[in-house]
Amino acid sequence: MSLITNPRGQFRLYNYDGTSDIVPALEVASDGAWGIRCSNGHVFERRRELVHGFDACASCGGVADGGLDILRDDAKLIGSRHALARRVWWHSSPAQQIDRHRPDVMHWGSWEAARDRAHHDYYRRSSANLPHRDYFFHSARLRPLRRVHPHVYLEHHGPGAAHPVDELRQCDVVRYVNSTEAPGSVSLLLRPRNLRCVQRRGVVPPAR
Repeated sequence: MSLITNPRGQFRLYNYDGTSDIVPALEVASDGAWGIRCSNGHVFERRRELVHGFDACASCGGVADGGLDILRDDAKLIGSRHALARRVWWHSSPAQQIDRHRPDVMHWGSWEAARDRAHHDYYRRSSANLPHRDYFFHSARLRPLRRVHPHVYLEHHGPGAAHPVDELRQCDVVRYVNSTEAPGSVSLLLRPRNLRCVQRRGVVPPAR
């Protein structure tokens, strides 16, 4: 078992009521696994795409409620500002262009997280007999010298997960660990003025 701490702040589990609880350290997910486990401790294989993180465990049929780990290749994003700047960040949206002057908060994360967000909407619309709408991949990098919040928040596993948007009053970027889309990956809360090299990368294909 490999554990990491946050050298610049804390890990905090963000609650639905806006409070947060300190988590001393995070376990690093094993190679080839998502950062979630079922109540019996089984991992979810990373090669298996999850439907918004709520699939049954392939080993025992249990639900994913056994804790949240961080993906091994995202662990470096906790202690290194340079790693944040070097990373290509992804977003998916029905919009074909990203307006960098829009004032609202956006979520940018891994390519897998952006894919999962689109696939969840594809699945939701299909289940509700709504017409299909395409989602588009967008990629970007952080602009230099962004103010990054020292804490890293952990997303609650469940529908309608809450996020610490209010923390952006004192910084440009807030990091959080996903529990639903690409579980265990690190995503960012930010306003798009903090991005550079924004590009559209094509339509998100349907889930296999």
